[in-house]
Amino acid sequence: MQKALFISLLFGTMLILGSIWYSFNGQEFKRLPLVLGEVQLLVSEQSDGFREGCAVSIYELSPAVAQKLMSEGLQYLGNDNVPRSAEREDTTYSAWAKTPAPSHNYAEKALTCSERLRKHPELQKMTAKIAEALQGEHGFFILTKNGEGMILVMPTERLVAFLYYG
Repeated sequence: MQKALFISLLFGTMLILGSIWYSFNGQEFKRLPLVLGEVQLLVSEQSDGFREGCAVSIYELSPAVAQKLMSEGLQYLGNDNVPRSAEREDTTYSAWAKTPAPSHNYAEKALTCSERLRKHPELQKMTAKIAEALQGEHGFFILTKNGEGMILVMPTERLVAFLYYG
């Protein structure tokens, strides 16, 4: 009886965790506005805590979109600050702005909020590029309305980062 209960609880937990993993890792590109075109997911990681969590997803921009961003800048982005799928209010965004990003945002915290994220090999390689882009002058960003998330576009690197801490 106890063994059956244990197996049921284990299976239920695995099913819940699997659906959480899929909902983040299978769907996170929907947070990006359509103006960014087709993107290729390079790395995605999240860490959940009690009522708190963080996430980082990094995508590769197409060469054509990166070139348009470098030549047209904010004009290319226009007013397209709507996610591909706005299922929740915290995924609606402010207007696009040029970097440097304000220092009070949660973007830097998202990169270092958990041991698992700090030790992720691909994120370690990208963290310096993201930190530099946040303070540089060649990128663009939008913040979620609740201020806990950010999309950072780095056209010279052909990268887009979704950063969340909240």
